[in-house]
Amino acid sequence: MIEALLPGERAIWLVKAVHIAAIAIWSGGLVSLPVLMLRRRGLTGEAVHDLHRIVRYLHVEIVSPAAFVAVIAGMALIFMREIFFVWFIAKLYFIAVLVACHLGLGQMISRTFLLDRPMGRVTVSFAIVAALIGITGVLFFVLAKPILSLTAIAGEAAEPGWLEDSVVGPLISLLISLTK
Repeated sequence: MIEALLPGERAIWLVKAVHIAAIAIWSGGLVSLPVLMLRRRGLTGEAVHDLHRIVRYLHVEIVSPAAFVAVIAGMALIFMREIFFVWFIAKLYFIAVLVACHLGLGQMISRTFLLDRPMGRVTVSFAIVAALIGITGVLFFVLAKPILSLTAIAGEAAEPGWLEDSVVGPLISLLISLTK
């Protein structure tokens, strides 16, 4: 089947496969690392250092590069496939949730091990639920590709001239009145 594809189509399939694999690793890390850090409670001595090494290794050497590759491959696919639809914009909001979870996970690792503040079950639950919301949102918009209207999402803000009429124009008027 791959042999029948044109060279450009093969490249798209390859980038898409890399993208999906990287997202799978990234998502798995966002869900599993908080659970792994929960094991910090009750550990002392060398066991804490061993767990810290494992968690840092997974976050720095596996999950973070997977996130980077997922984002870069996704950006490449945007231009290779010319994907410029409203559902795609909505998907990017959920990607932002995943990025926020990733950054928060780094902070949690620092707090848990460097500041010696073990994570509670509520914090772990929140981190996992936030990651699952991001993952589910991305999957929904990628798989369903719902037909969305920019006007339905943004309302009047999608209309030409809205920014000038609602924000920029009054702000400039205010600045001019303050200088008189």
